[in-house]
Formats: sequence, C-alpha cells, structure tokens
Amino acid sequence: MAERYEREDGSNAQENLSNHRLIPRILVDGEEVQFEKNTLLQVKAKLGGEIKDSGTTQWLCYKNQITTFWFISNNEMQHGDLSGVALSSADKNEDCKKTQKTIVVKIHHTEIGTSWDYFSSIWKTETLPKSGSVWLYSELPAAKNFIQLNMANFTFRQGKLADMLFTQVTSN
Repeated sequence: MAERYEREDGSNAQENLSNHRLIPRILVDGEEVQFEKNTLLQVKAKLGGEIKDSGTTQWLCYKNQITTFWFISNNEMQHGDLSGVALSSADKNEDCKKTQKTIVVKIHHTEIGTSWDYFSSIWKTETLPKSGSVWLYSELPAAKNFIQLNMANFTFRQGKLADMLFTQVTSN
C-alpha cells in the first residue's frame, strides 16, 4: 500500500499543517475504538483474526466487500496500543480476514469514495491535485508537557478518495 502514497508522477505527496483535528472516529461493531487507549488485542477480541508482526510494527487486517482496514501498532512506542488505522478500496490480493461486522472510520464527513470537490471544500485544499496524495498533520498539547502528533494521508484516484491512513504518537 505504501507505493500508493506518492503522486502518480512519482513525486512526493504534498504535506500541510492542518487546523483540523486529525483524529478519526473509529467504530468496530458499534463500539468506539481510540488511538493509544485501545489495543490490537481488544480489536482482535471484537473481530477475530491474527495479529501480524514485522518486528517494528504489529497489525490486524480486515476486509469487507468494498474496503480493506488495517489496525496498526508501532512496537517501539505503542507496544500493542492502537497507533494507526488505514483504509483502502477493497484489494483482491490482500491477505486479510473477511468480516461481516461493521467497521466505520470517518473524519470530518470524509470516507472512502468521497469526491475531490467535497474533500477540498471541507479540508480547504483547493490548490492540490485531484490525483495523488495529500498529507496533513497537526500537533496538540497533551498532559504533562507532552505533544500529541497526528498525521493523515488521503490518496485520490480518478477524483475519488481511495485510501486513508491516520496515525497518532504522543511524545515529549
């Protein structure tokens, strides 16, 4: 999926500081799941599947008829806590558990299939290309002099939102 986060011409995606909160609303079978509060084990308990591990990252992958979802934890900092979620238009070659349970990931009325025109009206990104990637980031103060860093990536194909990636890290 990483190769999709470049513009079609191979150049780097455009990165922008956002005034929006870049924390998606994540619902798994009707229950809210939050970054750095819920674990991959808790997501697995709701949806089943197998936690995969690359050494530096752990993830769960699920697929319904139209979307593939990855729930991600950075082993170095989160140690099993949810630190990212990615969505992609359903991909036939992904080795992900099929699920009939409802998974919803939305942010500011943006979801897979959102048109570029609607996206740019919400996110104020009129000057960016209609294909390729838009990277947004934000920093928020957290407790005890920590900073919460959030990143969102939106990838468009043919004028429609095809992939989304959200991550969160709290650090000093």
